[in-house]
Amino acid sequence: MYYFDHAASSRIYPEVIDILNDRYKNSFGNPGAAHQYGQSLRKKIEELRLNFLHKYFKAEGDFILTTSATLSNNVAILAPLLHLTNPKDFEIIYFEGDHPSVVKPVQECGKKGYQLKSIVLNSHKEMAVEDVVDLVSEKTKLIVLTSVNNQSGQLYPVKEIALAARLKNPDLLIHLDASQSFSKIEEEYNFFDSVTVSSHKMGGPKSVAGLYVKSAKNYSPIFFGGGQQGGLFSGTEDVVLLEAFHLATELSFTKMGESFEKIKKMNQELQQILTDLDLGFEFPFKKTSPYILTFTSQAIPSDVFLRLCENKNIYLSSTAACSSRIKGFNATFKHLGLEDKWHKHVIRLSFSALTTQEEFLGLVEGLQSVIKENSFLFKKNKR
Repeated sequence: MYYFDHAASSRIYPEVIDILNDRYKNSFGNPGAAHQYGQSLRKKIEELRLNFLHKYFKAEGDFILTTSATLSNNVAILAPLLHLTNPKDFEIIYFEGDHPSVVKPVQECGKKGYQLKSIVLNSHKEMAVEDVVDLVSEKTKLIVLTSVNNQSGQLYPVKEIALAARLKNPDLLIHLDASQSFSKIEEEYNFFDSVTVSSHKMGGPKSVAGLYVKSAKNYSPIFFGGGQQGGLFSGTEDVVLLEAFHLATELSFTKMGESFEKIKKMNQELQQILTDLDLGFEFPFKKTSPYILTFTSQAIPSDVFLRLCENKNIYLSSTAACSSRIKGFNATFKHLGLEDKWHKHVIRLSFSALTTQEEFLGLVEGLQSVIKENSFLFKKNKR
């Protein structure tokens, strides 16, 4: 199997699987229990949380363990707004081409009266710092940003936006969804009030994610229970999943530079191969993460292309997994600057740090075979 849908979910590191197998036998207790065994698990959780903060975020604050990046984004967006009594007096700035887990919570806030301002990409499909800052006013309460777009792979100038926005309004909060960039691309997190990171995008297990919060005083709980983690995410923490997430993070950060260069080379090579075929493959997005390669197969629809690839055990995607039911017109693609006529022709191919050269060569050989065996489709419909 040639799996290249790692932006949806990546292969788990073998070392992480070993941790899961071992710890679930020995770390099954409740870290909230008062006995010595429970308190030993509590101590382990606090050690791992502090390590996330100081080693990987390089910042002071809190690291909240959640069950998904979607929940992390919801907490980061909704928790600072819950206590505000006059929603119409506050603005939220966001980009409608981002992941639904940031777009939909913001739009729910709009239904409650918050004023929404949507970022628009420029004619080069890029997010210009000055365009975002122009939206900021004294009423702006929250800016929601993403470092790497999950669909296009575009890298956005989030640090520069954060710095310029704070100069204009020092009191606003800035949330960053770093699900597709954490441990893959060098970035600084102390410019943001909250940051979402995801385990299963980087070699860890599903059902665990994290939320960095610079100052918990800015946030109010949006659901309630035992008051764990300062009340921001009540519920029994899973020390095993946290330890597995931490190990995946450690492994990814250790080889981040090496992995980046390896994947960048594969990405560029594949782009050149598809371009040289001269069969209608185009790459509409520039300044992207090498881990995501999004292109259009303009000769045939993406669902046809994907089915042909599956016959060769090649697994790609046409859109984010959370949007896979969308057929035809896609609002995300529109906000990313793609013409409506190409919405059914988008292919997203994504790599991970674990992608090997052998897998890549198998992918290339498989794609070339798909195209050769169905060359009449591509040549007949070439645009």
